[in-house]
Amino acid sequence: MLIPVLHSIPSSIDLLNVTMGFPFRNSTLYNLLELIRNLHKNVRKSGRSMEFHYKDVIHVFMNPYVKFYDASAAYEIVNNIKKNNIVYITRAKLMKSHESISGIIDKIFVLPENGKDAVDYLYDLLDLLSESIDESSEDFVKFEREYFFAVYEHLNHLTDIFSKTDENIDTETFWRIFFEVVRNLRIPFTGEPLHGLQLMGLPETRTLDFDNLFIMSMNEGIIPAGDVKSSFIPYSLRKAFRLPTFEDEDCLTAYNFYRLLQRAKNVYLIYNTEVDVFSSGEKSRFLLQMENELVKRNTNVKLDNIITKAKIPRFSHGVISIPKDEKIINKLKEKKHFSPSDLIIYNSCRLKFYFRNLAGLDIQQGVEEYFSPSSFGNIVHALAHILYKDYKGKIIDKEVINKLKQEVELNYDKLLKIAFENLEGLTELEPELTGKNLLYKNVIKKLMLKILDKDCEDTPFTIINLESEIKGKFPVKIDGSKLEVNLYGRIDRIDSKGGQIRIIDYKTGYFMMNNAGKKSIDEYFEHIFTDPSYKETFQAYFYAYLYQKNNRKPVRIAIYPLQRINEGLSYFNENNIPLEEIDMFEEKLEQLMAELFSANVPFTQTEDKNNCMFCIYKSICYKE
Repeated sequence: MLIPVLHSIPSSIDLLNVTMGFPFRNSTLYNLLELIRNLHKNVRKSGRSMEFHYKDVIHVFMNPYVKFYDASAAYEIVNNIKKNNIVYITRAKLMKSHESISGIIDKIFVLPENGKDAVDYLYDLLDLLSESIDESSEDFVKFEREYFFAVYEHLNHLTDIFSKTDENIDTETFWRIFFEVVRNLRIPFTGEPLHGLQLMGLPETRTLDFDNLFIMSMNEGIIPAGDVKSSFIPYSLRKAFRLPTFEDEDCLTAYNFYRLLQRAKNVYLIYNTEVDVFSSGEKSRFLLQMENELVKRNTNVKLDNIITKAKIPRFSHGVISIPKDEKIINKLKEKKHFSPSDLIIYNSCRLKFYFRNLAGLDIQQGVEEYFSPSSFGNIVHALAHILYKDYKGKIIDKEVINKLKQEVELNYDKLLKIAFENLEGLTELEPELTGKNLLYKNVIKKLMLKILDKDCEDTPFTIINLESEIKGKFPVKIDGSKLEVNLYGRIDRIDSKGGQIRIIDYKTGYFMMNNAGKKSIDEYFEHIFTDPSYKETFQAYFYAYLYQKNNRKPVRIAIYPLQRINEGLSYFNENNIPLEEIDMFEEKLEQLMAELFSANVPFTQTEDKNNCMFCIYKSICYKE
């Protein structure tokens, strides 16, 4: 509790004395040194350059000493690593793109060759950091200087020892010796013992009397400490041979505690009622003794003045509802376009649509060391596009398919590299993948060959377009006036077979066909617009609607379920989509868009808890 207390002392306190030593291993500087050691330990050498793992780099730049050297540059580096999914990064890249923080990068991202270089490395780093600390005008900086002084002192001592021997130790041995020396170091603070506020440990209060006392952490296991395992000799043997046990320590703590209270006028005893990493939530036995014994023997002691309980307000989590004011309606009108994924989100949860599309609460994802399901699917889509892009408008027969299969077999790494370069977040990855990604790489290769095999069975067909954008204007009625909004989608593949135009969507995730056994067209489309399990069906009809409106041609829609690739294409209709179904989809879409823009319909939470299971906003909605 020492550091939180030091940072919480108001500026009106001019004089402060800290008599207790602070463990150096709990300091920010010790944390930074440990992070740097891990950074060097996990470095990967690639030719003449060194590559540092993204986790170590992020941890180093988020350490306060480094972060506040240049906060904007530090956050820019971290965001760039996450955005571009950089797993390993070189010193040269860091230096090139962030000149304002190049000084500290130059000091940290260097690998000492031996123990002597490691000593010089630490001296240079500490000099740079201490200079930035000295420039600060904050009051707590004087405590930070104590950390640096202690490290300098022990580093000088180690340097003297190393200078007396001809042995040149390696870097890892130096780090082990250094941390062995500083791990149990306690930082002594300086101050005025006769004036001002005194921050003391319980043992330091012996023979001293105070008028006003604030005693922190009056929890069982802290005051008294209880059974602390500090010896290899079992308790029973210590007791039998009259060696000191934890009970003797508890007695000493009890004496110091009650002696300290003897002449005090105002005493504030603070304990934590929450079960967490700091305590069990159980108040000290000394407090129970005071409640049940002391007040009976000493009438001058008033219980209400000794123990106070913090009143924590209880919050009831009501239904979250965001009304559509003029500002929100204007944001909806200014929205660039509405994609099928936007409307699927709105169908599943109105509030989620608001968080993501209007409030801008899109949670940033971390770096993917291994391909996520979405990255896996994006790679498959990109490879399919690369293979077929030179055959637009051409007939695909068995000969073409065999040629494409041969291309995959011979030049797979080249194709994969092109795919990575075209995908945001994967541009830094190389085809020479290792570990789990190597397994995914081989799985994707086999999957692409399977797709070509199924396409071979479906030949001949003609590729019309790939990864094509499809747009359209859609009228929306708002309070008697009309507004045209933009609908937008991206179709994986449009081809033609047997005189029928097909819209094909690749699905790498789980997919369930929801068009069988429909009782009526009204009931069927009611499910499409209300049931999230019909989201693939909604997307397919969305594409078919836009395509038919733009091209005035009938179309057939199908899903390529890659998890069940052996089944081939899954068609929603036996033939082209009837005009009746297109009209019904348009009618339902009008109702949906009218509701979306209506000022009388707020953004509310979904009542289906299944929709909240994997939602990134469930903590905001108290659905965890």
